[in-house]
Amino acid sequence: MIRRSSDTPQSNRRNRRAFFMSEMGIGLAIVAAVAGALVVVIARQQRGSQQLADHRAAIRLAETTIENLRIAQPIAPPADTTVEPLNDPSPLPDRKWVAVHATVNGRSVVLTGLVPQAAAASAATRPTTREAR
Repeated sequence: MIRRSSDTPQSNRRNRRAFFMSEMGIGLAIVAAVAGALVVVIARQQRGSQQLADHRAAIRLAETTIENLRIAQPIAPPADTTVEPLNDPSPLPDRKWVAVHATVNGRSVVLTGLVPQAAAASAATRPTTREAR
């Protein structure tokens, strides 16, 4: 019987070792790709969560401003909130429609509500810091 050099027990061990190392390298590459994708997904989810929180904060700010106008509370809206009286006819004689623009961290909302006419007039005379768009 003629033995070839590739049939020796040492040669078989070397081939198996090389096969194991290549599989391990492929496995590590797959794990790294999955980990990279997971990092991207988590970052995107956190960014979306922050944007939603900012949008909700802007809505709360607009709601608070319009509620203060409804109860005729004499406080000025914050600098990132403006009140704009609308020309639409009101169903009630002593009320006026207003649009409240609120911005929090770049997230803007507009809330429209019916407020007492005196509150709408006083809100319209307040200086605004809202930038032109």
